[in-house]
Amino acid sequence: GIHTAHAMIICEEMEADWTKVSVSTGSFHPEYKKNLFVQSTGGTNGVSAWKEKLSKIGAGIKEMLIEAGAEQMSVPKKECIALNSFVIHKPSKNSVSYGLIAKNASKLSIPSSPSLKHKSEYKFIGKSIPRLDVPKKVNGEALFAGDIKLPGMVYAQVAQSPLSGGELKSINEKSALESPGVEKVVVLPNGVAVVADTTWHAIKGMKALKPTFQLGNKKKISSKIIENSFNEALNSMKDSIKDESILDLEYTMPFLSHAAIESTNCTANVTSNSCEIWAPTQS
Repeated sequence: GIHTAHAMIICEEMEADWTKVSVSTGSFHPEYKKNLFVQSTGGTNGVSAWKEKLSKIGAGIKEMLIEAGAEQMSVPKKECIALNSFVIHKPSKNSVSYGLIAKNASKLSIPSSPSLKHKSEYKFIGKSIPRLDVPKKVNGEALFAGDIKLPGMVYAQVAQSPLSGGELKSINEKSALESPGVEKVVVLPNGVAVVADTTWHAIKGMKALKPTFQLGNKKKISSKIIENSFNEALNSMKDSIKDESILDLEYTMPFLSHAAIESTNCTANVTSNSCEIWAPTQS
């Protein structure tokens, strides 16, 4: 949704034709680390932290396009407006498209304090706009981390202790290596991995490996202990909650990973001097 929301904010101010809008995810760049910002999404900051900044970007682009459009048509800038990805000369009704003047506009100075719309003028923000990413996710065009295929690629299935602090106790390595497609068994600090020529062979190899774990749980952490600590914290605040009527309801939810569309995975291309990673992580 953030792809669509960010596009809406920028296009709102730059007066873009929404029917021609598409979004591409940017690659990593050190510029994103300036002013304490990082290239990530989380904590519902996508709009709240970026609305003002993206609005200024869109408004600045519009002013640059109007200036370039006025120059292209040899008319005064003050007689021009921007609308639906066109710069229009109001007196003559002549117009030029954003695409025609974009290159020239990019060479102009970026406005430091562009004029922003009043919310009563919004065409996109606050309206029900179909998400831009949905069609490709529905028809299968969208690429996910699990779609990455590299020459000579192998696949690994990992097993870890079901409890924090647990250690690997035993494995049937001979049986796993005899399983079709299995190339290697790798013991890890907190588990074990089976490497094979396909995902399915790795899964079957892990079943043949039959790993067992020494369930340490040295910190004695459990869902019940966590729940009790929460209740103790809430009870310590009881005296500060006073009203004529108090509605007392209790909702509990276990710790869960994000509800991702695809299963957890990661692809790494390791060379002698680099490691390129594809991972469906939030940040």
